[in-house]
Amino acid sequence: MIQAGEKAPDFTLPDQDGNGVSLGDFAGRTLVLYFYPRAGTSNNSSYYLYRCPPNGDCPRRVTISAELVENIVVSRVRDALADAEGRASMQDNARQAEVALERAQAHLRSAIRTFAASGVEDETDAQERIAELRAIRDQAQDEVDHLSGSRSVLTINAAADWDRLSLDAQRALIRAVVSEVQVMPGRGGDRLQLLLVGE
Repeated sequence: MIQAGEKAPDFTLPDQDGNGVSLGDFAGRTLVLYFYPRAGTSNNSSYYLYRCPPNGDCPRRVTISAELVENIVVSRVRDALADAEGRASMQDNARQAEVALERAQAHLRSAIRTFAASGVEDETDAQERIAELRAIRDQAQDEVDHLSGSRSVLTINAAADWDRLSLDAQRALIRAVVSEVQVMPGRGGDRLQLLLVGE
């Protein structure tokens, strides 16, 4: 066990997205770590908690099951988005890719003309910049080639198709819909106050 004042050994733990973060990544900088332990249950399973940190501005220390909070938040967001639909069209993506290709080609053409007019086209930096711009243009061309001829349209109802959305898309929708979540003293999900944007 580490004693007060001892240097912590280097360790790596997963962040909220599952990516490893090492203590050594923050060498030479001040770092405050919050550890939220999983609470053991009678059947030896475990669950995550949200809790007011010891140095937080909470008038009372409040702890609540993370799963309970997340289920309530997702349910309210899905209810709020019940009539919202989004459309993703491959044709739209193909048009965006064509615009990106035109922009990349224009930047490349402009750089070539500028370097030629100033007589520096044989300079290493100029050649490297042109190579970078060619790579960007070629990548844009590959995207156009990949999407050309695509005609499919996908319609998603955010509430009905919630499980089909990526975790990043779900989080973005939650951030767009939820203004604030407060945990009040008491027990259970009834003590959760959720304010939606515009309420």
